[in-house]
Amino acid sequence: MKRTYWYVRQYIRCGKRSCKSCPHGPYWYRYYRHCGKMHSQYLGKDRYAKEPPRAPDEVSRLDDIFSKERRSMKLALEIFGYETSNFSDGKKHYRSVAAKLHPDRNVGGDDRDFKRFVAAWEYICFFHDWD
Repeated sequence: MKRTYWYVRQYIRCGKRSCKSCPHGPYWYRYYRHCGKMHSQYLGKDRYAKEPPRAPDEVSRLDDIFSKERRSMKLALEIFGYETSNFSDGKKHYRSVAAKLHPDRNVGGDDRDFKRFVAAWEYICFFHDWD
């Protein structure tokens, strides 16, 4: 099912008496309905500053990590950011990159990158004892 997005421009009053530039804005938000709930996403001062979401039929080569038949250790290490599987700080690297890619922290970013990264980590941990 395709999502419908509503773009809303909002102005905000800070409430300070000394503020000469009230109301502040415009700030753009994108609203959409997902799983029966209304969600909002802050886009910034420019409505089209962030690239629009990709169509579901656009499949990247990196999405092979989700397929049991097509995923490989080479692909998982490429997504994870390492050339070889011999590294000692795997968990530390996972936590730092996952924090940067997490959708709650990376507003407006692509949550598909985070899902790919987590899937690569799970695949690597399946073969190595880095958990």
